[in-house]
Amino acid sequence: MGCELLEEFRNMLKKADLISIGSKRSKNYFEVAGYPHYENVASSILAFFFDTDEEHGLRDLWLRSLIECYRDKGSDSAVKIGDISSYETIENGVIREDVTSANKRIDIVIQTKNDFVVAIENKIYAGVNNPFGEYSERLNKSYSQYTHKIEIVLSLKSVEKDKSLSGVDCKGNKYHFINITYRELLAHIQKNIGEYLLDANEKWIIYMNEFIKNIESLQEDKMIINQEWQSFLEENNELIKEYNRKIKADQDAKVSFVKDLSTSLQRRFDDASTGVATTAFVYGTQSFSSYLSLVVDITKGDTVIAIEPYFYKPGYDFDSEHHLGIFYTSIWVRQKGKREECIPWLESVLKKEGFQFKKMNGTSWGDYFELKTFDFSNVITNQEVEDYLFDFWSKIVESIKA
Repeated sequence: MGCELLEEFRNMLKKADLISIGSKRSKNYFEVAGYPHYENVASSILAFFFDTDEEHGLRDLWLRSLIECYRDKGSDSAVKIGDISSYETIENGVIREDVTSANKRIDIVIQTKNDFVVAIENKIYAGVNNPFGEYSERLNKSYSQYTHKIEIVLSLKSVEKDKSLSGVDCKGNKYHFINITYRELLAHIQKNIGEYLLDANEKWIIYMNEFIKNIESLQEDKMIINQEWQSFLEENNELIKEYNRKIKADQDAKVSFVKDLSTSLQRRFDDASTGVATTAFVYGTQSFSSYLSLVVDITKGDTVIAIEPYFYKPGYDFDSEHHLGIFYTSIWVRQKGKREECIPWLESVLKKEGFQFKKMNGTSWGDYFELKTFDFSNVITNQEVEDYLFDFWSKIVESIKA
């Protein structure tokens, strides 16, 4: 690669480093706990806050805000409820997973002292494909004491227009669910919360804010377009294409070298007829692998020992002692349970045969040994690498047979 092109790459990367792609937001409690998008977790939290008698002290903040959203949709049921100064749930009146006659479950049912009952189907990422007719049948039969039945699908994003939330099911049950998004509900929460803070439990305010942050993080668009970055990509498109082409050409050359090496060595292993099972194959051609290697599996009784020379790939992390363009040679024991008994034997063989090596530990490989390295920035032939690996394999096989 010419010096001029290298300098262009360096300048391009310097410019890219000056552009901020986006600031990293802090994690919320639910992300740390590992439950950021679990609908069951979200439904339980919602049920807690919808209960006006719960210890959060927020009284009807969440229920009031929900009904305001319902009114905003212009529902006939919402109009008939009339203006209510204070909403109250009955004792133990917020039910999680209310079971229908067909053994289906309504996420949340809210029973109130205000002559209405609410059924909520909570959706984070799951699709809308529920037996809404059965839900309505449950409300009409089991909660007949309420004049008004409010049916809501609470979702992270607006439900698509072709998803029918109203109709009549095969049993003749009429249903009419209204879609309210979390964004709409939280907007009303933010508008109303000032009236409730004085009496609220401080601990539950903190948890509520974490829950809101979590929902807001899930609402974020997956693709955030930074126009400055897009302009940079457009201006440097030809150079980026050349940059990617060079990286691909480098990787293709290494893959070809390792594949040819594998084929040649396997042929020599087979011709040697040692009686020790040996298989050579290539690993790491996949994009997700951080290194490209030739694996030579040698069977020693019920143990498999692997000779594995490898290249590190660009764009992945590796320690300062390792470099791109170097072909590293290693040997290790593939079965975790056999390493303790086999590693000392391997070490004694390497010492006996006079191989220079460095014992490594603390990796997912367990203890292993680094051997000779081949620096392809110097003049090294493929035959030189092949001969070294074949000679090394031969010494290991002789020790196994001894």
